[in-house]
Amino acid sequence: MAKYLKNKPYGNQRWRNAREVFLSRYPLCAHCAKVGVDVRATIVDHVVPHNGDPELMWGVENWQGLCATCHGAKRLAEEVGYSQACGVDGYPIDENHIFNKGR
Repeated sequence: MAKYLKNKPYGNQRWRNAREVFLSRYPLCAHCAKVGVDVRATIVDHVVPHNGDPELMWGVENWQGLCATCHGAKRLAEEVGYSQACGVDGYPIDENHIFNKGR
């Protein structure tokens, strides 16, 4: 288990069991599915970050299965405030992306 998870709720048996059940019921990445691609979900993500709130942490309605790529992109967007995704033209599609500021 990753070192950073040992003191978090993700490291306990309750979470591991809940995660396993959720991913067995929702095996595909929710973000990939939106664009018509079937990719196996490996991470149970909180749609709204729980920040220690037990209702958001354990509320299944706040969970979604994501692949590692989509989860990483979502986390990065939450941290920096914009998506790194680009359109077919190679330009960032998020209007909040720093590239699009002042355009």
